[in-house]
Amino acid sequence: MDYIFGKTIGVLTRNLDARAAEQRAIASNIANSETPGYRARDVDFKAALGGAMNETKMSVSLRGTNPRHLGVAQKTHNIKFVDRAYEDNGFDDNSVDVEDEMGRLSGNYMMYNVSSKILRKKFHLLMTAIKEGR
Repeated sequence: MDYIFGKTIGVLTRNLDARAAEQRAIASNIANSETPGYRARDVDFKAALGGAMNETKMSVSLRGTNPRHLGVAQKTHNIKFVDRAYEDNGFDDNSVDVEDEMGRLSGNYMMYNVSSKILRKKFHLLMTAIKEGR
């Protein structure tokens, strides 16, 4: 399948998954901003996207309803959450800075939108090729 889609779609898909996980982590950090002892969390993007450039093909999980159907292997992308290094704020041992989290939320939102637009454009180009430019 690599000869049709290239590695770009796989990398963008992984990036979207990692960005969605980052969104959940940021939302959790904001929700726990006043929880004593809470440690802010991040997504380990290096681990999440690390193997995406080296993968030779995308894989999809299909359910066979007939024994003559061919199966396709499924790959899962484990996204790891890591505790962020924190600065002691002195009184409640909480590492969340709401203003910082809001900035990260905005940046993550922009990166997700850019990735989804590029992916949409790739699929549009494939559809154009399939329809022979019509």
